[in-house]
Amino acid sequence: MTFGISPSLISDIERQRKIEADAHHDGLLRYVQDRQYQSATDSKPVRQFMGNLLKALSDGILAEQRVLKKAQGQKLPKYGLPLLSLTPDKLALITVGTLLNAIISFEFEDRSPPATPLGYDIGQVCRRERLFDCLQNRQIDVARELSSRNRSRNAARRADELARKLDDDDDWAKNYRSYHLGEKLIALAIRFAQFEGQRVFELKTVRETDAGGTKTSQRIALTTAASE
Repeated sequence: MTFGISPSLISDIERQRKIEADAHHDGLLRYVQDRQYQSATDSKPVRQFMGNLLKALSDGILAEQRVLKKAQGQKLPKYGLPLLSLTPDKLALITVGTLLNAIISFEFEDRSPPATPLGYDIGQVCRRERLFDCLQNRQIDVARELSSRNRSRNAARRADELARKLDDDDDWAKNYRSYHLGEKLIALAIRFAQFEGQRVFELKTVRETDAGGTKTSQRIALTTAASE
């Protein structure tokens, strides 16, 4: 299903072809899925770091998805639909890639990237990946994923209605799904993304003063252990 896909997103979706191809060619997704591949590349520190990092985060996302599918009687959180719309491996790869790219780019400014716009960026990349999956007719059946949440007579109809909202541009924007999904994925990355037992990302509260006064912002950064 490709409900409400605006033409302006098509070029972005096409760019996802290269992102996906590069990810597969680099072996990162295979690295997450195949521990033997990790053993063969242990001599490459960056691959070892990325592989363990992605595996840990992917496992954490999978656990969160299972909670969402079992939470009978509880209202689905605003990040729930989009979090179920992609595989844990894809969500982990998008999250880690976006975070690391942003952190590296901000190093030249000697500061860390702000969490809120970064969360939006993560959500938007996930959105485009979902739309690309829809165009390729390989999307996750979100209605089926939601079916276990409710055993009532109207469960299937309700799950289908929710799934349709996921792929509607207006509903996505109105409910700020990119922000909510990105915020949740950053929280999961801070909690689960680890290397050799050490957390990789952290959230810092920063007070900044300018002509308009002093304000507080949340910024995402590498932990000391990850930097080293």
